[in-house]
Amino acid sequence: MFRGQIFRRLRWMLRGQALIDARFEELRRKKEEEWRAKGVPERLIRRALDYAEDYALGMASALGVDPALVYPKALEFADEWIEGIMKAMFE
Repeated sequence: MFRGQIFRRLRWMLRGQALIDARFEELRRKKEEEWRAKGVPERLIRRALDYAEDYALGMASALGVDPALVYPKALEFADEWIEGIMKAMFE
């Protein structure tokens, strides 16, 4: 794991947001399976999940809401991000 990823994970846990993982583990797992079925490389999947977590934390902080409320939408944005990357890689 890269140093930036470690710090991001620590920030995630220290802010008490580990509950998002527990609450949305099924949704996250389904997205991972969907991406794998599309042939998305593991590295992009990890980055997309990191993107979704960072987005959820940032938006929740800015709006003053629970990050769990933002996380499902963040996964949708991560899906769009992956589609754009895959399109750029293979077209």
